[in-house]
Amino acid sequence: MRAYVLGVYTILLLAHSYLRWPLLLLFLLLLARGVAGWVRRAQWQPMDTGLLQAATRLLSLQFLVGLLLYVAFSPWIRVALEDVGAAMRDAQLRYFLVEHALLMAIAVTFMSIATGRIKRAPAERRFRGTVVAVLITLILVGAAIPWPGMSAGRPLFRVQEQAAPAFF
Repeated sequence: MRAYVLGVYTILLLAHSYLRWPLLLLFLLLLARGVAGWVRRAQWQPMDTGLLQAATRLLSLQFLVGLLLYVAFSPWIRVALEDVGAAMRDAQLRYFLVEHALLMAIAVTFMSIATGRIKRAPAERRFRGTVVAVLITLILVGAAIPWPGMSAGRPLFRVQEQAAPAFF
């Protein structure tokens, strides 16, 4: 049973790690298209709606994979939940137990609400709304990513899982 769980953990962790790149690229494309459309006062196209929905769905998928890791498979979270008080004093454990998860939950919620509002907004305000929503979401997601060099930093391109701490 343990080998199965570790295998699923590794697959989910790698998926979670690598999904961030197409997600970030899609958000940057959406941002560029939003700025260009806003500046040029362009007509909102069905492709713009499709990009907006694709970005929101990919962000939701990334969150779902992270949520699966969080509630079922992550040895880091399991260790942190054994002694939450001690985990809160450890920068890495606190980051994954609270900060990463909370920032991503806020980002997904914000982008989902913003997407609905953008789709219902008058056509002349959709590009501006897209730019604002994407910038705020990118700030939240960027703050939530465990970039190399941070106390909880992870490699940009992961090849395997990192062992959970054994100091509890």
